[in-house]
Amino acid sequence: MAAIPPKISVLLPVYNARPWIARAVNSILHQTFQDFELILVDDGSTDGSADIAETLTAPRVRLFRRPHAGLVAALNFGLQQARGEWIARMDADDESLPQRLEKQWGFAQQHPHLGGIGCLVDMQPQDRLTDGMRRYIDWLNAVRSEAEIDRNRLIEMPLAHPTLMLRRADLLAAGGYREGDFPEDYELFLRLWERGVRMAKVPDVLYRWYDHSGRLSRRSQRYRAEAFLRLKVEHAVRTLLAGRRLRLWGGGPESRRWLKLLREHGFEPETLIDVDARKIGKQWAGVPVVHYTQVRRDGSLMLVCVGRPDTREKIRQYLQTNGFHEGTDFVCVS
Repeated sequence: MAAIPPKISVLLPVYNARPWIARAVNSILHQTFQDFELILVDDGSTDGSADIAETLTAPRVRLFRRPHAGLVAALNFGLQQARGEWIARMDADDESLPQRLEKQWGFAQQHPHLGGIGCLVDMQPQDRLTDGMRRYIDWLNAVRSEAEIDRNRLIEMPLAHPTLMLRRADLLAAGGYREGDFPEDYELFLRLWERGVRMAKVPDVLYRWYDHSGRLSRRSQRYRAEAFLRLKVEHAVRTLLAGRRLRLWGGGPESRRWLKLLREHGFEPETLIDVDARKIGKQWAGVPVVHYTQVRRDGSLMLVCVGRPDTREKIRQYLQTNGFHEGTDFVCVS
């Protein structure tokens, strides 16, 4: 008789993670929810990571050793081995808190229309965090509901990828992870969102990020700001801009970057909206500038390209107060 598949497959790729792998694996083995399998995919480690993983094996742990082929290949291989209804991601240098799987599984049962469940995060060590990273963590933990994730999806990656639990069927239907000159997690998130897969977060800190100089997001060019921006613009072109007249709000560096890439895709904004009276009636990068008080709902789409979160929120409040609908009349981007 075939074994009953587990409810959750935890997918943990490993590459030269010797200092952290035991902590990561043990954080999964000591979960309060135990109907899972842990799939360890060693991607050709040269530091003995797989040997340490061998000593941590348990009945629900499956270890696969493969020649080094990179993170995306390891993720897709692990996905093909998975038997669970849900795939929970885990990074080899982080830690899942004990109730992570229990609370994410329960949240999924309470919200059956969702295809992705995240959680809030804690980052350690605290004394190494920059002000910018602290602001990002605060923003990340504030974006929780399906609606909040939707409206912020072109600001930053609104869910920390290793916190995600995704339906395996959705991942397979989407073709798994893609290799390319882009962050594989954000590309997957946008692709799933386009396919109608909706996500939200358990409103609890259930995952602990550990910052160190060897993190892949610090080392790989795939995670540079330009790569994120190109994904955002391409997603906007596919999902928001077809058949729409376009306006931009903001005359800073974010607007310039968006304008450059939008023009590459054949989109030209009719106007630039600004608050600076000295710019009104002039041209900015070839685009006529109008004052924000002149803006009316006219069927066009306004991209609010503003980097400062406090300024962005003020613009959101102004537009909503004046009858503009976020997602239909305007979208905030960064």
